[in-house]
Amino acid sequence: MKNLTWRATAATSAALAAAVFVSAQDNPVQNPKNPQQNQNTQQNVQRPQPNTRVNQPVLGQNQNQGDSQLAACLIVDNEGEIAIAKFVASKSQNSDVKEFAETMVTEHEAFLKKLSQFSATSSTPRDPATHSQTNRDNPNTTTNPNANRDNPAANNQNVNRDPNAAPNTNPNTAIRTNTTAAVAHGGLDHIRIKQEIGRACVETMKKELGDKKGAKFDECYVGSQIGMHLHMADTLKVLKNYASPQLRAVLEEGEKTTAEHLDHARTLMKDLEKDSRKELTSTDTK
Repeated sequence: MKNLTWRATAATSAALAAAVFVSAQDNPVQNPKNPQQNQNTQQNVQRPQPNTRVNQPVLGQNQNQGDSQLAACLIVDNEGEIAIAKFVASKSQNSDVKEFAETMVTEHEAFLKKLSQFSATSSTPRDPATHSQTNRDNPNTTTNPNANRDNPAANNQNVNRDPNAAPNTNPNTAIRTNTTAAVAHGGLDHIRIKQEIGRACVETMKKELGDKKGAKFDECYVGSQIGMHLHMADTLKVLKNYASPQLRAVLEEGEKTTAEHLDHARTLMKDLEKDSRKELTSTDTK
């Protein structure tokens, strides 16, 4: 009888010990006097086994977005180069300048094609008063239906409009309105701003060239090309540090081409200056 009682007691004690051990594994004892020890104990319990698969952060999408933004900025610059070069090729009477401008069109279009593979943003001018294109280009953009809940005037700005009034076709007004709204909501479309600056620079350059003729026209264009390619060389040097390996390879090709264009422009500028001096000397001797 004593043996049976002893065996039952031993079995009960073993079961209780096993239960306490399992409970301790799931809920380790906390030491109120040593919080650091409690933290280390919790980390040891939650540490994955060697064969446990740990999720790694995914950087591919962020890198693609960065490449898209870098490429979009460079696309604006290259489109500006092409637009100005076409303008010069159609106006210049100097065969060397015309040939240089045509080379700029061909080679910048080739670079533009490579950049477009990385850019998800269209460089086509968009309606400043429309948000739909911006939202398509930026999948993270969301529309808040309650954005103007506390501003009834904003919601009713079109309700009280005279139906017989002519539509507002002034793009500057639309740009100011949209920009104000963007700032109010804490964000700006930097690529779109870059595109607007690029278009303004092209128009300004065309106007500057249009006021000149002959040698002055050619020297103005070639001189501007020296400055623009110096700027592009530095731009590519900086941007490639933020690009993926794939885009970086394209930008390095662009650096080589930019250096070639810069050398070509400098040589051409020297030739134009020599011709100007000869013409000036010829005029003085008459």
